[in-house]
Amino acid sequence: MGLGPGLTPSGDDILGGILIALHCLGRLDQAGILWDAIGREAHRTNRISQAHLYAAAHGMGAEVLHGWIHALQGEADRQTLYSLCERLGRVGHTSGWDAALGACLASLNARP
Repeated sequence: MGLGPGLTPSGDDILGGILIALHCLGRLDQAGILWDAIGREAHRTNRISQAHLYAAAHGMGAEVLHGWIHALQGEADRQTLYSLCERLGRVGHTSGWDAALGACLASLNARP
């Protein structure tokens, strides 16, 4: 918590991406376990990041990140992926890509 560069630290953005992806994948049990651990340590980061993580714990995040998660499940063509990549790059300084990394990690590892 609170590690990495940025107004919302990169590490927090990665955790948020994981939480949102777990919700999108229907892995609410895993999201709950992760949130339990993150919530206890939220004091280690700033209030803006805390708010983003709280939203992510409830499956809420940027529309482009939700689109990215669906694309990871094979639901997007090349043009859509290109558009999503451009849009992710415009979310914060690195927040879009940090959250996308978290979503990728969750998508690869949250299979039933």
